[in-house]
Amino acid sequence: AACAQKLAENGASVTVFEAGRGVGGRMSTRKAEESFQFDHGAQYISSPKTDGFRSALYAWEESGWIELWEGEFCTVDDDGNLKTDAKKERWVGCPSMNSICEKMLDHKSIQLILQCRAKAVWIDDKSQWELFSTNENNEEYLGCFDWLIGTDRNSAAPFRDDFSEASLDEHRSDVSTIQSVRSLAAMVVFDRPVTTLSMNGILFNNNKPYDQPSSLSLGWAARDSSKPGRKRDNDERECWVLQTHPEAAEAILNEMNDDDDLDEVRRRAREVLVSDFIRFLKQT
Repeated sequence: AACAQKLAENGASVTVFEAGRGVGGRMSTRKAEESFQFDHGAQYISSPKTDGFRSALYAWEESGWIELWEGEFCTVDDDGNLKTDAKKERWVGCPSMNSICEKMLDHKSIQLILQCRAKAVWIDDKSQWELFSTNENNEEYLGCFDWLIGTDRNSAAPFRDDFSEASLDEHRSDVSTIQSVRSLAAMVVFDRPVTTLSMNGILFNNNKPYDQPSSLSLGWAARDSSKPGRKRDNDERECWVLQTHPEAAEAILNEMNDDDDLDEVRRRAREVLVSDFIRFLKQT
């Protein structure tokens, strides 16, 4: 989104192809029935480390794209002790994290095409790229382009056709060294506010081995409804996001059999995360 916005602002005509139902990637927001929504990826943007990024944040704030997420936050150690975190900046998109990307792409020179995975082919006699849709085994011609920019590292993976006919050996070599850290998330709705906790966000410092009985699978828990623009006016129900720490995610996924389908993985992740969060609430 940032790349497309920069190009469009400098006079380029840009087409963005997004395989998902919406933009955002790691900043995705999941919407469900009864107007529930969950920032199940990136939780917030912390204090910027460069002047340029701070200037961007202030511009987004002035445009109403982001607001500060206020409230009390804490860290939990291995023994279950809560320590209130020092006050720091936590910026969130409004009304959702992925709305930042949506607004960056809202430009007259940007065309956004969702739910479309594209395959790129270089045409020598044109010195251009031709793109074809690879959705549902149907190749549909998408157009001819002067430049091709790939922002998803998986596009260069051997199991994907996106760049299979492109000479991008250096790019493939670079992305092959990137290691992903797996995580699981549960999106939970409570019928009433969780009043046993005053915190809006809880970071769990898990240094104990996950196989110990006292260990929790939790790495982070957030009262998503406390973020700006998320408050429910029609009832008291609260949306929470629970995320595992890396060791717990690996252990849960390794428990699964090769023939387990995605629904079984989701069921197991939900079972473990929710039970551990309830256990934590009872201990506080």
